[in-house]
Amino acid sequence: MSSRVARTKPMRLLIESLEERCTPAGNVAAVLSGSTLAITGDAQDNQIQIQIIIDPDGLSVVIDGLSGTQVNGASSVWFPAFSVNSIVIQMNQGNDEVSLGGLFGLAVQGNLSVDLGAGKDELTFIKTIVNGSTTIRARAGNDTINFRGGNTFTGPALVDLAQGNDNLRSFDEGPGPNSFNKSLRILGGAGDDTVSIAGNTTVGGTFEFQGQAGDDTLSALISTFKKLVVDTGVGNDSVLLGEGPGLGITVQTSATVLLGVGDDLLDVMGSTFGSTFFDGGPGTDTFLNLGGNNFGVPSVIVSFP
Repeated sequence: MSSRVARTKPMRLLIESLEERCTPAGNVAAVLSGSTLAITGDAQDNQIQIQIIIDPDGLSVVIDGLSGTQVNGASSVWFPAFSVNSIVIQMNQGNDEVSLGGLFGLAVQGNLSVDLGAGKDELTFIKTIVNGSTTIRARAGNDTINFRGGNTFTGPALVDLAQGNDNLRSFDEGPGPNSFNKSLRILGGAGDDTVSIAGNTTVGGTFEFQGQAGDDTLSALISTFKKLVVDTGVGNDSVLLGEGPGLGITVQTSATVLLGVGDDLLDVMGSTFGSTFFDGGPGTDTFLNLGGNNFGVPSVIVSFP
């Protein structure tokens, strides 16, 4: 009898594709401590939106993670709106994007503090109301801050752009003009900064821009300020006030523009002031009075060739 040896079937190696996974763009922590909502980013590129949502239980403050960002390990986190008085945001490192407001806007009964941290960050406001003070610190990096319309800041507002070539814009994209009821103070920091104020923006107190070092550009049109104070600091700076009939600015009391050291440009057109003091400072400066202006009394214009 012949014996037969069992033959084993050869094994075939198969490569099985794994389930596709998306690595989240970091995790943002949101904690309600008393009546203060504290939001803290990590070192990755976080993207979040904070707004009011109407749900069956009433109004809620919602923090949504965007583009893979998680909030407390989830896609979004909700807090009862009545329990949130102030909001403190600390984004830390990374190229972050923060949006405040949205379809139903956002109401902050107390104070708002936003620290974007180091990185190329973007902060956007739309239909947001802050009844207390507002403090924004951009930190190092080329940052962008947009007030896109329908925003009201009842208390004083401070924006510190810090280091970097930063951009700040106030305009009306449709929800209505932006209103700073008390004051708006912008600190430019080191870098070539661009600040544009338009779209019927109103500042009920002093609008102040401190340019510091760098070649800065400030343009303002179709806006109203109670008082204007501009000091561009060191650099070849440009200040543009108005663009003609119907596109000028109104300064109800005094307007002070100090261009500092550098070869600077002051361009004024179609604007009205209670009084003016324009000083070109050291350097080869240019003053353009393009017509349609009322410089008020007294009007002092010095240090221009």
